[in-house]
Order: sequence, then structure tokens, then C-alpha cells
Amino acid sequence: MARKQMGKIQKILDILAGISLFAAIKRLYGRHWSIALAVLFIISTAVPPILSATAQIPIIQAQQDTPQLVQQAKILYRQRQFEGAANIWQQAAAAFAAKSDSLNQAMALSNLSLTYQQLGEWQQARTAIGQSINLLQKLANSSEKQRIFAQSLDIQGRLQRASGDSETAIETWQKAAEIYTQIGNKDAAIQNRINQSQALQDLGLYPRACKTLLNAFALDIQDCKSLTELPPETASKKLEILANRPDSLLKFDAMYGLGEILRVIGKLQLSQNILESSLTVARNLRSPLEESTAMLGLGNTARAFVERQILLPPQDQDTTILILKTQEALNFYREAAQLSPSPTAQLQAQLNQLSLLLESQPWIGDGELTKAGDLWPSIQAEINNLPASRGGIYAQINLAQNYLKLSKRGATAARLPLQLPTASEINKILTKAAEQARTLGDKKAEAYAVGSLGTQYESSKLWKLAEKLTNQALSLVSSSKAADVTYQYFWQLGRIGKAQADIEKSLGNTDKAEKYIEAAVAAYTNAFENLRSLRSDLVALNPEVQFSFRDSVEPVYRQLVALNLQVAKSLIGKGKIDDSQKSLKQARDVIESLQIAETQQLLSRCLH
Repeated sequence: MARKQMGKIQKILDILAGISLFAAIKRLYGRHWSIALAVLFIISTAVPPILSATAQIPIIQAQQDTPQLVQQAKILYRQRQFEGAANIWQQAAAAFAAKSDSLNQAMALSNLSLTYQQLGEWQQARTAIGQSINLLQKLANSSEKQRIFAQSLDIQGRLQRASGDSETAIETWQKAAEIYTQIGNKDAAIQNRINQSQALQDLGLYPRACKTLLNAFALDIQDCKSLTELPPETASKKLEILANRPDSLLKFDAMYGLGEILRVIGKLQLSQNILESSLTVARNLRSPLEESTAMLGLGNTARAFVERQILLPPQDQDTTILILKTQEALNFYREAAQLSPSPTAQLQAQLNQLSLLLESQPWIGDGELTKAGDLWPSIQAEINNLPASRGGIYAQINLAQNYLKLSKRGATAARLPLQLPTASEINKILTKAAEQARTLGDKKAEAYAVGSLGTQYESSKLWKLAEKLTNQALSLVSSSKAADVTYQYFWQLGRIGKAQADIEKSLGNTDKAEKYIEAAVAAYTNAFENLRSLRSDLVALNPEVQFSFRDSVEPVYRQLVALNLQVAKSLIGKGKIDDSQKSLKQARDVIESLQIAETQQLLSRCLH
């Protein structure tokens, strides 16, 4: 009996080692395999390559008879001369304080906080907004006080979101929304809803984010699921309320936000159409920042078309789409970088361009690669001067992760006629990203940066350092609030444990090897359980870091099954058949978790 069980286990191990997920799904699901494939695509496209742009938070207007200092500060801010604007806002706040004009002092302090946020001076931004809110809470109610208070809460929410605390930002914006409703400021209330929608996307709550955005404009559409199920003509008609609004930053933010959400949930053509409309609005407004933002979004959607093809079996891939959409994405990224007045946005576009070049070599001609020959030196110079910001941090992490993926595939710089970062430079980038995230107070971003450093040491086979950094990353975030992060680093911890077990086994240290295997199984099990917890919503993968199902989810299942079968095989070989049952049961449970009924349930949850 033991020999028969071992034979079955070995057969399964051979299958797991030698087939792709698509072949495995076909074997498991038979004629239902295409439904399972649809679910995998929805998960894999849940991660656009860059952080969503933050909606506009306008400068708070002072009361009538505005002093000259305030006017100067507003002009400097709009010209993006933020250091000069900060100095003037400080002077204005001091001048209002000397006159005991607490309301306008609070206004100046709130605008000072907004300006500090643009400069990446996060602690000064927290201090300024805290002082403003304290002043406002002591003042008697009036229409002017309520207006300035609500706008100050908007600025505080922006700061909280930028610091990685999107949940608190939503709560803050909800308080501001109540005030806007009371004073009848409809446009500010709509902008507030757009801000909330973006924070919900940060949390991976895309259905809620979409519903919040659609409700902001009182569109006759219940949610994104309803929108995507409509015929194209009907959907366009229902969106006319938004499309027919006069062009404004508010209209741009709404259309751009909707296009982003639609891409994430896999409705790529509709996403492209709406993002193209947002680009038209930006051009009509003659706003380079918004125009470059729309181009980034369009580049990401073109890239999602490529990712959709990559997920298919090789024989089903459309090479024409791969080539054309890759080139389209590169063009959008290049234009976005040239247009944007924001150094951080420029860097995001350039990093996206480089990561796509690394990721899509087979579909890019040597001419395009040669054209991008000086891209990395340009990026390197900009990174060195980049202030701390969420967008900048995640852009650096994305570059590092794409470099590490390239290294894992065994690719070398010889194929690429462009300069690439060295392993040492990637280490410096990730170290800086971790430091910036720490300064910002964004533990999730810090966990990604530290965990990616662990990945780099794993690639270099420096197991102890890799294990230390991976555990450090896991200590920064909890599974209950960041399962999309923790599953990756539990998986990484499992791989490291397995590698160390193999080394000890080769040296004849059986007891040490078994301890490492036990730890590896525990880590893989945590990764698997974290993945299961992600099924409650379309949170599946972090919205700010790139990876596909095939690269980052499928192997967890496959490797955990193989590890359990390996343990069971060892126990059976020792005659411990009863002890092997636990490992065999877990292997069976993991395989069963991929069955069609559960994937259908996941699909239902993702779309509702």
C-alpha cells in the first residue's frame, strides 16, 4: 500500500513540475476550463503598473479683501513654485495670527500643509494641518468657517492617503462631505467623492470605488457591473450626464478615475474609451499635468491588453496585439514623461517605460530598445533628487521588481542594447524607497521595499539575509489588513526555507533539513490562507505593484502541493503512513481550492 501511495505522489509531483497552469486547469476542469481562465485574468489585471493619480485638492480661498501675501502665494503655487509659495504662506499665517484673525490663519496653515505635501515635507505638512484644524475647532460656526473647515479636512485626508492610511482618509473625507452637503457646495461634494473613490481603490475595494464615483454624478447606473453589462450605445447614453458637463478639472478627475477602475476590473476597451475622453478634456483645458496623467492611464490600459495576451496559452496569443499594444504603451509613457510638469510623474512614466522594455523584450524591436538606450541614466539622476512620495516610492519598487523578474528568467543585458541598473544600484534604490516610506509613515510601502530587498538577497542565495529582511517585511503589516502584501512574503519565506532545507539535506544534516521543511510548509500555508482571504472582494493584488497571476499566485499553490507531497513521501518511506495523512489532506485541499465551483464564486464576488 505504501509503495502504491508513493507511486501516486511521485506521479502528481511530475505533473506539477512539468505543466503550465493552463494545462493543469484543463485537466482539473475539463470543459469548464475557460471559466477558470477568465477568473485568473480578472485577478491578474487587478494591478495597474503605477499608483493612481491623486485628484485635485484646490487651494482654500480666503475671505474677501484678501491680503497681497495670499495672492502671491496662490500665484506661486499654481506656477508650481512650491518652495516660494511655502515661504509666503508662512508669512501670511504669521500676519493673520498677529491680527488675531484665527479663521484666515487656519486657511493659510491649511494651504501651507498642501504646499508642504507637494514638496514631500511630510512632517511639516502634518504640523501645519494639525494647527489649522485645532484653530478651526475652537471657532464659532459660520458659513465661512464651515467652508474653510471642510476644505481643510480635504487637505488632511489627502495627507493621510499619501501617508498610506487610506482608511482614515476616507473617514476624514466623509466628515468633509457632511459639511459640503450642509452648506450646499455641490462641486466640492463631488470632488470629495472622487477622493473617496481613489482611497477605496488603494484598499482594493474596486466595486465600492466605482459605485462611489458613479453616485457622485447621480448617473442612472447602479454600479460598474451594471455599466459593463450594458450595450455600448446604452452605456454611452447613460454617461452623457458626465460627458456633457463643461470641461473642468472635476470632469477630468471623474473620467480618469472611472477609466482606471474599468481597467482594473478587466473592461479594457471601455477603459480605453473613457481615458481617451479624459485626455480630450485635459487638452481642452490646456493642462499638461492632467494630459500626462491621462496618457499614463492609457499606457497602462494598453499594457493590460498585452498582459491579457500573455495569460493565454502560447498557441492562442495574438502576436499582432502584443506588438501593437506594447508599442502603444511605450509611446504613451514617452509622451507622458515629456509633458508632465511634475518630476514624480515624469519619473513614474519613465520607470513604466523601462519596466515594460524589460518585461516585453520578445515584442519590441531593437530599434525601440536602442531609442531607449539612455533611459536608465536619466532615471538614475532623477531618483537621486526625488522627494518622498507614494507614487515615487512605488515606482522605484516596481523598477526593482521588474529587474528581479528579469534576473530570475535568466535574461541578461546582452540582449538589451540599453543600459540597465546593476544589482548594487537596485539595492540602493530599494533601501532609499524603504527609508522614504518610513519617513512618510507608509508601512505597506515600507514592507514592499524591505521585502523586495529580501527577494534580491534570495536571488543572490544569501539565505540568512533574505530570511531576516523577509521577516522584517512581515512584521510591518498584518495579514488582516494587507493580505495582498503578506501572502507574497510568506511565500518568499517558504521558498527560502525550502532552499535551506535542500542545502542541509545535501550535507547530510537530516534533522536540520526537516526543521527547515517544517518551517517552509508553515510559511507556504500562511501564504495560501492569505490568498484565500483575498476572495472576499476584488482586492486580489495590491493596486500599486505589478505582478501577474501566473508569476505570483499560481506557484504558491503548485509549490505548496509539491512540498506537502514531498513530506508525505518521506513519512511513508519511514513507515509513518498515518502521520503522512495530514500532508496529503492539505495537498488535496489546495488542489480542491482551484475547483470550478470556487472559481465561479470568486468571479461572482469580484463583479458584484
